[in-house]
Amino acid sequence: MLLKIKFLYLIMIFMGIILLKVKRVKNHEIKALMNYINDQWSSNHILSQNKRLFDWQYKKNNEYNFIVAMENKKIFGFQGYIPLNQYDTDLDNKEIFLAMWMAKKEGSVGLGYNINKKLIEIANPNLIIVLGINESLLNFHKWQKYKVGYLDHHVLISNSIDRFSLIKNYSKKKNNIKSPNTSVSLFKVSKVSDFSLIKSSLFEHQSPLKSKNYFINRYFNHPIYNYDIYFTIYENKIRSIVVTRVVKAKKSKAIRLVDYAGSNKDIYLLTENLYQLLQIKDAEYIDFYSHGINKDHFKKAGFINKDEIKDLIVPNFFEPFVRKNINISYAYRSNEKINNLRLFKGDGDQDRPSQE
Repeated sequence: MLLKIKFLYLIMIFMGIILLKVKRVKNHEIKALMNYINDQWSSNHILSQNKRLFDWQYKKNNEYNFIVAMENKKIFGFQGYIPLNQYDTDLDNKEIFLAMWMAKKEGSVGLGYNINKKLIEIANPNLIIVLGINESLLNFHKWQKYKVGYLDHHVLISNSIDRFSLIKNYSKKKNNIKSPNTSVSLFKVSKVSDFSLIKSSLFEHQSPLKSKNYFINRYFNHPIYNYDIYFTIYENKIRSIVVTRVVKAKKSKAIRLVDYAGSNKDIYLLTENLYQLLQIKDAEYIDFYSHGINKDHFKKAGFINKDEIKDLIVPNFFEPFVRKNINISYAYRSNEKINNLRLFKGDGDQDRPSQE
């Protein structure tokens, strides 16, 4: 009998549940969570320093979308999540992006699993998406019946810059791009009321479903980053929304295309204006991480698939700058058949500041 009790005790320790309470973090525990992120995740991490950003991304209806494991008021692990309705209350709160996740307690190998399990129990999602998964956790997600892969990474490289400081191993070619077609234009959004021009049908090309308010609150009202939002206008109709952000390093610039709404086949309408935008911004390149857009559409638009040019380096990290390629993994799991899944760098917490 004693041996049986010891065996059960060891199992409970392994599963990380002895004396630990796994729950949604309470408002008065946020400071402790931010300190834990600083001490255990990354010193001076922006989410350990900037409560305004923390609240903007994770606080909804006066509660936080963070699950923590605690013992005697001390935190031993956490995982955050971002529902689609974080940025528009009319969107589905059952479609979520998982975010930061860690567990650290000696003898509690299964603690991270229990945190994740509690999160799913509380959020009760129909669709779960994860971007930027640690390589060591890919097999875990496969085991949990997620579909796993990597975002495609495409790039438009400037014709007007002779020496590159950001990209590497690119043999410059003169692209046969005409002057901007006057029948296609980019309208830069300057005020919230501009979004009144958008029809809801523009968002019907993808899952998870987004909206005007989503783009307003996720990008236009971002508390730190300055995004440039454009409407692509062709034949007197708004055909797509394009969200970009300029980044700088080594006295050079790049443009990140982080979100897109509209038909996949209309990507080609962007090309000539994006080359003009590269000149206006004096940027080396525009890059675009995505999943769910046929590579032929990018080819037609003149984008280069990063993986099809040997040794080409198109950096992803700018805070701080790291001159290397980064493959962004994804995983998703749905209770229902999902059509037209599209993922971009702006989804979840991938395009989040890392530094103050």
